[in-house]
Amino acid sequence: MPINYNARAAAMEDVSRWMKMRYEVQDEWGLLSKLLDFYLFRTGRQKTIFNLMQWKDAFMEEQVYVFDYAYTRGSGKSKKRYLQTVFFMDSKHLGLPEFLMKPETFFHKVGEYLGMQDIDFESHPKFSDQYLLQSDDEERLRGLVNDEILHFFTVEKNWSLEGIGYFMIFYKKDRLLSPATVKHFYDRGMALYGQFKNR
Repeated sequence: MPINYNARAAAMEDVSRWMKMRYEVQDEWGLLSKLLDFYLFRTGRQKTIFNLMQWKDAFMEEQVYVFDYAYTRGSGKSKKRYLQTVFFMDSKHLGLPEFLMKPETFFHKVGEYLGMQDIDFESHPKFSDQYLLQSDDEERLRGLVNDEILHFFTVEKNWSLEGIGYFMIFYKKDRLLSPATVKHFYDRGMALYGQFKNR
């Protein structure tokens, strides 16, 4: 079903007002340039951030954003536009190693057999079966990922989570969330941030 972008923008602006967040139809803050090192933002072309909601604390130590993100892959008849809603936290209280967590596929399992990295947790076999987890600092990441985080993703399937230093993003790849669910999505992202922040 085609997306009515004007109706979505109006609904997202209403949600942002209700959540007491600042709203911009387009990325007026140059946010995309901060995100290009993330796996999600390395793919495709014609990358666009829109329906951007922002909140920041008085000391500029925490800035949280929720936005829609689109990019294009392919060309000609195989050209396709992908859209998703993203939670992004920029916080001085984070100190994350670079990592990527995403739903594990059959091809990832084959890759793991051939030597591709996949960090597993013996205490949470369901999580390890459902998700591919990779990091340039496995030991440090294991110290940050606690039982609450592992349990969350065991129950809440098909999410992706990435971290780099002060930055964390959370999303369902190629899934544009309805405006009615954005507050719940924001709350989930903040809960995850709280787990990492407290460690």
